[in-house]
Amino acid sequence: SGAMNFERCNAEIQGGGLWSGHGGWSQDGGSLSFNDCFAKETAGGAYSRVGANLTHAEFEECYADGTGAALFLRGAGYLRSVKVTALRADFSVSNILAVNAPLEVNSADCSQVEMCRFKGSPVKASQLRCRRGSGLEETPEHVACRSCDAGAVQLWDGGTSCRPCPKPWELCNTTHFKVPEGFMVSPS
Repeated sequence: SGAMNFERCNAEIQGGGLWSGHGGWSQDGGSLSFNDCFAKETAGGAYSRVGANLTHAEFEECYADGTGAALFLRGAGYLRSVKVTALRADFSVSNILAVNAPLEVNSADCSQVEMCRFKGSPVKASQLRCRRGSGLEETPEHVACRSCDAGAVQLWDGGTSCRPCPKPWELCNTTHFKVPEGFMVSPS
């Protein structure tokens, strides 16, 4: 029921805030928070060679020059609740990465990060909140919030579906649209 916070942490190779070698780790309650953590290769926030079971974890401004910007797991992972916040976005880097292992995410808030991706083999995410202008993309190997394509819009932080721009419209991009005077748009 307590809290463990990692702030302004660095690693030369892996796990800027937390590194676990043999046995992995499990969080049975409370919260883990990683803020402004960096690793030169893998997992700016936390790294586990075996896997992890997390109750509640937040990763804010965690980066790695390699893979797994926030969290990197070499074994199976279960995340009951996770929040990822970052100003810098690079879609080639997964925020949460489980290598050759299953990853299950029960609840993830990515509404404050431009791009967010969870990768596993396979990956399952039941409640993913995306940022305005992005929608849910699912494959067997990853679940992601990606920017809506041209001609589509998603208006709310926490939404997951990019919808075609309503017709007729004067202006439409991923985050807002404008219809001509006198026209209405159905919310569905």
